[in-house]
Amino acid sequence: MMISENALEQALAQIFDGKSAGEKLSLAEISTVWNASGLHSANMRDAIREMIECHCLETQSHHGGLEFVLTRHGEQRFNSCRPHAVGSQNPFERGLALQH
Repeated sequence: MMISENALEQALAQIFDGKSAGEKLSLAEISTVWNASGLHSANMRDAIREMIECHCLETQSHHGGLEFVLTRHGEQRFNSCRPHAVGSQNPFERGLALQH
């Protein structure tokens, strides 16, 4: 099944919800929430790659692991694509609850 770039961007926006420019998440943290959504890991790699190419995320090595830093552009872009409906059911709510 083909998933649109817009849907993948929205998925990452949900994972970075509440984060400000300069904040970062490790690949493991992103993977944990992503896997809880039921989306495939290959889709996560595609979404991250696209957001790096769009300058929404930057990579950073940390103790041998990879982290993704939210840029100012990424913060603005992710904020604009977040669902605004109160009580909306999305596949990331359970995973995000683990992060907060």
